[in-house]
Amino acid sequence: MDFEKIKEFVLEKKLYFIVAVILLVGGLWLKKGDGAEDSYDNAQKMSQSSSANTSASDKVNSASSASNSATTNSKTVTCDISGAVKHQGVYTLKNGARLQELIEAAGGTTGKAQLKAINRAILLKDQD
Repeated sequence: MDFEKIKEFVLEKKLYFIVAVILLVGGLWLKKGDGAEDSYDNAQKMSQSSSANTSASDKVNSASSASNSATTNSKTVTCDISGAVKHQGVYTLKNGARLQELIEAAGGTTGKAQLKAINRAILLKDQD
């Protein structure tokens, strides 16, 4: 290889070279920043969808309160857990258990878990 020709080419096209490096670094910086914002946006979306689901389920629960009265008096709650936990599945815990206890029953979280997106202190209800 002739390094003189390469040096001349780079010097001749240095503006293009500098712009390409800046775009590459800027793209990598934006991509790195997107991960944190996405997890925050996902947490907001999950919160909004759960509040919408809660209002819809409140309407259903008020319509079928007679059938749910036996469920609320139960000493256990049965919940499904999936995602970034070691053992996904359906677990039965004592009434009044919190999400953290369900996570522990599922073997704990994996390295990909985004714990900032969830409230681990929330009380579990049957069929959560």
